[in-house]
Amino acid sequence: MTKSTLTGWLNKILPNSKILHQDQFFKKDSEIPIVNGIANWDCPEALDNENFLMTLKNCKKVGLKESVLNGNRPKLNSSEVDDMFINQLKKELLGSDSDLEFILIDGFLLYHDERFLKEFDISFFCLANKEVLIQRRQKRDAYITLEGFWEEPPKYFEEFVWPCYLKYNQKILKHLENKNAAAKDLEDNLKVKLLDSTETSIQNILEFAIRDIIHKVKQV
Repeated sequence: MTKSTLTGWLNKILPNSKILHQDQFFKKDSEIPIVNGIANWDCPEALDNENFLMTLKNCKKVGLKESVLNGNRPKLNSSEVDDMFINQLKKELLGSDSDLEFILIDGFLLYHDERFLKEFDISFFCLANKEVLIQRRQKRDAYITLEGFWEEPPKYFEEFVWPCYLKYNQKILKHLENKNAAAKDLEDNLKVKLLDSTETSIQNILEFAIRDIIHKVKQV
């Protein structure tokens, strides 16, 4: 399960929910850092982080009028999640505060900056192995940007995506080295919940996330 797939399903299930996609905060194509002649879209410098942080803070204060999305999002596969399961979760959520607004933050660089982490009420980290990530990238077409389209050059994943993933998620990944205690270690130290898509189904991951959200709502 990708982070965008997760937020897509959560948006479908949670009442009064909207998505804020970090990809909408990329800088102009001409401002993306160039490394060895290639634009690096996977580093923090490619994003308007101050604007993103300000938007997060505003969401906490006044909410979000509508979802902030771009066109680079996966389509939900209805066969992966049972309809009865979705309806059951919706029923459980009916008892929650109807005035609550759920804002789902979908991003690939959410945890490198502690200022972002402080704005989240609940945090999840979707873990996937390298091979799966490569397969996902290979299925994608050109990316929609502020000034047009961008296509990945050859070896972009190996030279940019994966190294940046390891570098800017180091704060998270160092707590996952002990596999048997990874989830607890991550939650105890950073208050981030681990969602391991390498070992469980989309439906199970979704149920875990929803149960955690319901628990949080009851504490409000």
